[in-house]
Amino acid sequence: MTIILPGVTALVFDVDDTLVPTSAAWERALAVTAGRTAAETPGTSADAIAAAYRDVSGDLWSRYDTALAPLGTITAIREHVWTHSLVACGIDPAPGLARLTAAAFGALQLATIRPGPRLPALLARARARYRIAACTNGDASLARDKLRRAGVLRFTETLTCGIDEHVRKPDPELFRRCCRALGTAPASCLHIGDDWRNDIIAASQAGLHPVWIHPAGGQAPPPAIACFPDAASFLDALLAGTAGRPAPPAPAGAP
Repeated sequence: MTIILPGVTALVFDVDDTLVPTSAAWERALAVTAGRTAAETPGTSADAIAAAYRDVSGDLWSRYDTALAPLGTITAIREHVWTHSLVACGIDPAPGLARLTAAAFGALQLATIRPGPRLPALLARARARYRIAACTNGDASLARDKLRRAGVLRFTETLTCGIDEHVRKPDPELFRRCCRALGTAPASCLHIGDDWRNDIIAASQAGLHPVWIHPAGGQAPPPAIACFPDAASFLDALLAGTAGRPAPPAPAGAP
């Protein structure tokens, strides 16, 4: 496909699992943290602790507005999730235990993030042609740490974060605020993200052109949606002039 991007002047990237491989880092950190906790707590297993954390975290984040938002900070949220996870395993979260466990878990996640072999150089080339922003549901401090560890923070002109803005994807308003921070109209932006509902649908509703980061072998995207296995592949195609014309705002349904 020949790339035709009339009027597109900015690239808005999701952070987690788009610019930064956070799922892999999360799983590695959870395995280590669960193992350490089990070693210090007779009668428990690392597998049980990790399974409890996945279940509790998934449940609480799915009810973010009522269960987690009132806590305010990502530090308080992490401690809260670990407190409930430890209790679910029958572990008494003695004073400070959940806080220390959450802090160790967070530090391990960041420690396992490394710059990709190609992404920083590709972003450097893209920045010569486009303005670059990041838009995430997390908070600014953690997002900056992730981007810095991945070697890509220096390429992002603005960073818009849901926890700080008190509005989160899939609310299209977060994308509108990102565009305002960048000083760019939504119609002049591509949004590149990995989550169908939070990134593709929500960005489309805000007026941005979506690009789906979707691993090869997954569910086929609708014909109108540009799809790439990772951000580096997208940038390869964009810079080579073969990414294709950005689609109009996607329909509100799932693929």
